[in-house]
Amino acid sequence: MSHYMTALAIMQPGLKPATKIVLYWLADHHNETDGRCFPSINRLAELCEMSRRSVENHLSELESRGLISRREMRRDGGGKTSNSYTLSLQDPHAQNLRIPPAKSAHGDTQNLRINNLVRNNLGKEPSFSKQGNEKGEVQEAFEFFKAVAARIEWPVPRELTNPRKAALLLRMKEAGGLQGWKAQITKAEKSNFLSGKKTGTTPANFDWIMTKANFAKLMEGNYDNPKPAKKAEKFDPTLAYALRSMQRQKKQDEEFYAFSRGQSAPLTSRKASP
Repeated sequence: MSHYMTALAIMQPGLKPATKIVLYWLADHHNETDGRCFPSINRLAELCEMSRRSVENHLSELESRGLISRREMRRDGGGKTSNSYTLSLQDPHAQNLRIPPAKSAHGDTQNLRINNLVRNNLGKEPSFSKQGNEKGEVQEAFEFFKAVAARIEWPVPRELTNPRKAALLLRMKEAGGLQGWKAQITKAEKSNFLSGKKTGTTPANFDWIMTKANFAKLMEGNYDNPKPAKKAEKFDPTLAYALRSMQRQKKQDEEFYAFSRGQSAPLTSRKASP
């Protein structure tokens, strides 16, 4: 794992969050010593919580931008194995610096150039700033969670590690951006189950909520408080008497109408036979 490369991956501007997640996990497999990087597509799909096709599409996007290059590898018997990746990540905050090239296990020279990068906009992502300020928004989302956690006595996370950043980016994307994320955490705070008001304990902590399945349930309302049952209407004897009177009057009207048509005498006027 390369902390430096994962940090660079997070800083790459102009990428959609999902594409950046793929780049992050690719960088996570980069070996700083020999430059080797060859995670399988299945491994990337598992870590990124995406389908293989989605991972392939994002890898193609990264390759078209010059951030990675791929080399097809084969076993001694000729069968295919995981591709070898070369990362060419740039630091938008650095000025014309160059890292010495590292030789990969396959003899490839890997250049890690660090130059100012002209930002490329590929379209809008929900609620993320046009300047690609994902880094600031991720930090703001993390601080928001910490404030909520302290308020309702959840475990307060201390460090926003790179894996947490990656997971948080995914969850923010699923929620529609920073404001959507805040709305979901506020909903979790109000949940009697997640806040611990119902049982006195709660499974919720930062990493638990960051899990894809748990966050999906939160968004779908699985942890919402049940709606209170409607209260039974209070018995009103006056209203009940009025309703019974109306029913009797209706019956008498129907009998009178039948009598006037020659069908029979009104039941209310009939006398019992001697």
